Amino acid sequence: YLFGLGPSVPVEAFSKLNMTLAKGGGRRGFRDWLSVIQNGKNIFDSQKNLKKIAVFGSMLNAYLIIESAQQSGIDVLGCFDSSPARIGKRALGIPVFPIGDLLEKAKDLDAIILSSEHDQEDALKLILKKHLTQNPHLPIISWKDLAGSAAKLS
Repeated sequence: YLFGLGPSVPVEAFSKLNMTLAKGGGRRGFRDWLSVIQNGKNIFDSQKNLKKIAVFGSMLNAYLIIESAQQSGIDVLGCFDSSPARIGKRALGIPVFPIGDLLEKAKDLDAIILSSEHDQEDALKLILKKHLTQNPHLPIISWKDLAGSAAKLS
C-alpha cells in the first residue's frame, strides 16, 4: 500500500493491466510494480542490503520510490535533480539537492535509485558517474529493475 492507504484501484484493473503486452521500459516496470503491490509486497523486498539511498530522475516516480523505501525501513537521504525549480524543495520531507552535491553525499549511500520512467538508464548512469569520482562503484539501480526483481519473488 502506498502512502499508507489501502488499494484504491479495483482488482479487475490490475488483472487487465497484467494481461496487456509490455515489452519493456516504463510500461513493463509499472506492470511489475503493480503486480508486486497486488501481492502485498514491496519493490525493495529483494534489496535487504540497502539501508541508505538517494533518488535521481523523475520526481513523479521519486514520490512512489520514497514511500516504498520508507515502508521497507530504508532511509532516503535525498533526491537529486537538475531542475532549479525543484532544488532546495522537499519531496515527502526528503530534501532535493543539485546533482553537484552528489560527490559529497555519495559517501553515505548504499545505492542511487533511478526514477525515470523513460528508457534512458544508460545516459543517466553516465551523468551520475561524472559526479561519483570518489565512489565509482556505488550501485545505480533503476526502479524498473527493482520492480522486475520483486515481481519474480511475488
